[in-house]
Amino acid sequence: YVQTPWPLKEGTVATWVRFPRHRLPDNARHMKNPVFFLTRALYGQTQSGGHWEERCNAHLVNIGFEPIPEWNSCYLLLKHDCFLVVYVDDFQLSGPVGELEQVWKMITHDCMGRYEETKGIELTRPERKDRYLGCHHHYVTKYSPVNGKAVRTVEYDMEEYFVGCVRTYESLTCTKIGKRLVTTPFLQDED
Repeated sequence: YVQTPWPLKEGTVATWVRFPRHRLPDNARHMKNPVFFLTRALYGQTQSGGHWEERCNAHLVNIGFEPIPEWNSCYLLLKHDCFLVVYVDDFQLSGPVGELEQVWKMITHDCMGRYEETKGIELTRPERKDRYLGCHHHYVTKYSPVNGKAVRTVEYDMEEYFVGCVRTYESLTCTKIGKRLVTTPFLQDED
């Protein structure tokens, strides 16, 4: 969020903040209780998410990404055959291996430098992930039953997530209702 300026426009409230003593800039340490005008979107501030989304969307559209109308935060970059999903500050990019590095550079590059919405998005170096929103991705090579050629596939595994949901449910219902813990049949050890 802090990459996004806190705009003073209609509907946005001017906000002042206090820093913890150990975070004060040197030129304010002599003050008893300094407050600072908020100039950047701050995590936890009610409107920050919307401002970040506007800034991120403006930059992505500016570099050629097309938003997918019915899928919020999903974009296509047809020129490079890439698909991008943005979840707050988590960017998931897929496309031909030879295109990915160039597209990441486009996302992080400062297009014009004069306007905040055209500045590149600061991201950590992209790396291959095997998990997204609680879902593990297993990359597997299988062979086509039609022609026998090797095909790369992705298997989505949410077992860990669902087991966690069931354990949370069990702990909440047993604690709140006061009943003894009864194991769920599919979680019992098999002989």
